[in-house]
Amino acid sequence: MITQLHKNIYIIKYSVLLTILLFPLCKIAAQEQMGSLDFAMPTVSFNEANPDTDCNAFRTFDISVFGIQVEPAVSVTILVNGGTASANEDFMLSNSTFDVEGTGAVDFQIDIFNDALIEGDETIDLLFSFNGESRNATVTIKDDDVTPIVGNTTVDLLVETFDASTLPENWETIDAIDTGLNHWEFNGAGLAAGTAYITDGTSAMPSYDGNLGADPVAMDASSNALLLSPMISAAGLKDVNISFDWTAGGELDTESPSPFDYGQVSYKIEGEDFVVLENFTGTAESLGAAVQSGTFSQLYPELANKNFQVGFRWINDQLLGTAFSFTIDNVSVTAEPLNVETSETGSDTELVRTQNDVYFISDENTAIMARIENATEDLGCVQISVIESGTEAVENTQAGFNRASKVFEITADGTNASSASYDLTLYYASDELAVFTDVSTMNMVKVEGTDVDATTDTNTTVTGQLFEDNSASGFVTYKGNFSGFGVFSVVENATQSIEDILTNQFSVFPTILHQQQQLHIVSNSTSQIESIYIYDISGKRVYERENISDSNANLTLNVSSGLYFLKINNAAETTKLVVK
Repeated sequence: MITQLHKNIYIIKYSVLLTILLFPLCKIAAQEQMGSLDFAMPTVSFNEANPDTDCNAFRTFDISVFGIQVEPAVSVTILVNGGTASANEDFMLSNSTFDVEGTGAVDFQIDIFNDALIEGDETIDLLFSFNGESRNATVTIKDDDVTPIVGNTTVDLLVETFDASTLPENWETIDAIDTGLNHWEFNGAGLAAGTAYITDGTSAMPSYDGNLGADPVAMDASSNALLLSPMISAAGLKDVNISFDWTAGGELDTESPSPFDYGQVSYKIEGEDFVVLENFTGTAESLGAAVQSGTFSQLYPELANKNFQVGFRWINDQLLGTAFSFTIDNVSVTAEPLNVETSETGSDTELVRTQNDVYFISDENTAIMARIENATEDLGCVQISVIESGTEAVENTQAGFNRASKVFEITADGTNASSASYDLTLYYASDELAVFTDVSTMNMVKVEGTDVDATTDTNTTVTGQLFEDNSASGFVTYKGNFSGFGVFSVVENATQSIEDILTNQFSVFPTILHQQQQLHIVSNSTSQIESIYIYDISGKRVYERENISDSNANLTLNVSSGLYFLKINNAAETTKLVVK
């Protein structure tokens, strides 16, 4: 007979036994993933720039996740957790879910798209979870797009003559060897006057020593002395040139052309390593110095649009060398602005989305052609090419105007590109328009199709006006608002009355007015005035009036002096206003 006491004992034994049997399973279920796992680098940066020139050009980069004794295997999913870059526009992740086991690195890929937007550096915040904790990394996309500088005048980026006896402002000296005896000083005596020079401190002369006593090992006076320029910006420029005068001694190997002691010039792009350009030494193969001198001047296109520094270095070993060291003087860094594209070989293709601001610079000649901004729809892949060139006036008797020789062809493959409106700026070299009497009165013409002279009453639009007169710098620009694409040029003396040309349906007067002066708008047809918008040269709307429904309108502008653009009924045409 089983008593209650026996039942209680049985229950207790069973509970203990069950606890013993289940304990390992519970332990396994609650066990954390073994090992450690994190991004190999918490911060990393990639350049947006891409040598490919098509619309959707991208480069693929690897990002590593590193595990140490990860057991058992764990599935990792990389997530985007913020940042300023836009997924599928600026970047795209691939292979972002993967397994990690043991010790080692596993890579996933990120595609960085190259666009033409001046947007500054952008960031991508990434994360994944391991053992219930977040692992984070930040990716920076380095923007390579800047506002182009256009003209015909060389730009001085750095000029230094070392006429003072102190370190020039924002320059820096760095001794790579702490005990280095030889160092940079400025504006010394003799051949060191008005130069940066290397001295061992014994005199204000360009001289150096390799050791300090009879035991060159124990008394090592080897040196690696760097003189580093300020950060130089070549943003918007091309064809960077580095030049300076130099004088050098230094000891050569008697059995090979390799120098023991020598000067050196290099550049360092921001965020990258030094690139050595050239070494400088004397001709001595013994202690008898044979000093050499000259002028270094070289072009470096790879520094276009870059921030960089120029470095001057003196290196000597611990052995005795020649007396003369190294001097530099008249350091000059220049760059060239972009020219206006005048060749029929010029073409550029860029992706243009809604409200983007994109400059078109020819791939062939790095020359400016056009600018598109304020598109009302995604234009897709836009190609701008120069299809005709020259400096003559071309007569179009059908349309009643003379046009410039240079003609642009513009195409776009966006789904709604044909119905979108956009602001277009075209660049012309002054020489291309020299035959015309007054470039300030010229307009822009768009003809649908591929023949700018095949004007009809349905395919032609004349609008726009002079935007910037930079004749002193060798170019002018014209700006207008358009819809649709085709071929474009600039024209003078457009006959407003012919049916071939789509022109403004409204009279606007005066177009040159003083502040607070009244502006009059009158309909030239049955069309009524429904809305009026006025924009400044930056595209900012400074005046708007809607729901008018009248054949005339008067308004008073309360704006500062400058150039403005008037748009009636949100049509493609604009009228230039000058407020004094």
